[in-house]
Amino acid sequence: MIRKGIFSAKSLRLVRWFYLIALVAALGWLFWARRLELSALLQSAELFIVSVALLLSIGQLVVNAGFWTAALRSLGQEIQLSTVFKASAQSLLARYMPGSLWYTLGRASLLRHQQHYS
Repeated sequence: MIRKGIFSAKSLRLVRWFYLIALVAALGWLFWARRLELSALLQSAELFIVSVALLLSIGQLVVNAGFWTAALRSLGQEIQLSTVFKASAQSLLARYMPGSLWYTLGRASLLRHQQHYS
């Protein structure tokens, strides 16, 4: 269990910036290394299909947040769908980290940090 106040706000901010810079650098390298494949993919992609896929993925996030909201409310927590949606969207990248629990832990941590449940 993580104790409250174990890290200073300044050190957490520094870690977040380091992570963001590393993430942008990794994505930049990936796009550069695969630029020819990405170019061919974008040229052959149909805008309608890509748009529908994007809308469906956002819809899936709304449905997921709705289920989480209902579950938390059934446990006695008063929480808004928009709050859960925001926490879910912010923790989405954790879904792709090794291990199946980081997405859930990230969302729970964000909600706890916002003091919506303990």
